[in-house]
Amino acid sequence: VSTALQAVVETGDEVLIPDPAWSNYDMMVKLLGARPVHYRLEPDLGWKPDPLSLKRLCSERTKVLLLCSPSNPTGSVLEQRELQAIVDVAADMGLVIISDEIYARIYFGDDASGRAPGLLSLPNIDRSRCIVVDGVSKSWAMTGFRVGWLVTHNLEVTATVQKILEASVSCGVPFSQAAAIAALESKEARAMADNMLHEYRKRRDIALEVLEKHGLYEYTPQGAFYLLVRALSDTVTTGADTAFCKTLLEEHHVAVSPGSAFGDVAQGWVRVSLASGINDVKEGVTRLCEQIQIQRRF
Repeated sequence: VSTALQAVVETGDEVLIPDPAWSNYDMMVKLLGARPVHYRLEPDLGWKPDPLSLKRLCSERTKVLLLCSPSNPTGSVLEQRELQAIVDVAADMGLVIISDEIYARIYFGDDASGRAPGLLSLPNIDRSRCIVVDGVSKSWAMTGFRVGWLVTHNLEVTATVQKILEASVSCGVPFSQAAAIAALESKEARAMADNMLHEYRKRRDIALEVLEKHGLYEYTPQGAFYLLVRALSDTVTTGADTAFCKTLLEEHHVAVSPGSAFGDVAQGWVRVSLASGINDVKEGVTRLCEQIQIQRRF
């Protein structure tokens, strides 16, 4: 994502970034002397944006629209018609779209392709203004190998990316590249990834069952391995969700991330990771729910 931004963003540009989102997006944009402009992922819309709100945020300096679906931290997935509506706005405003699809294969929908709807699957799109980011970190649990790729039809962007990478990393680590090829081509690796997906779905369903039992269910994530849980009221003070997470860790030995770490919209929520054993997920979410109920009594 950082390399794609370096290839197209200049000092003074504006980049539309989802809120909530991975906090590194902001840092990447600011390092380039550009300005992050946040668009809301609305809880009432299943943590998805209102396309018209995107248009209202655009100015003559807006250069890039950044997407992440499936989403970190919400697990929400843009369906094809929703994605097309957003892309249409970007086209009207002349924006470059960078789509972070690192979680695309961790998708709980019914698409036969095994991937969440992606940018380049849309029939009506200017591919020269699209950059897709993907890699082996999430779907194959290979975070430490640091292998990813960009897909674009814009030859100027690919030429610029090559120069950036030559100056930054020079070349990929050979054994990591060999491992990535094995992950992508091996039937055994594909079967292992499919089994991981099945396990993530089971863990998500267990977490949702616990939330429903405690009256705390809000929505069903359709991808990635994250879930946001409303821990505090809508009128939380700054830092309250961080304090809640600290108490949960110290008193109940459960680690979750404060929603405010991902943006203003998720203040008062906490992010649960489903990348743990199913019994740990069930027990951890149970303890989380109990602490939420204790908190709400006061």
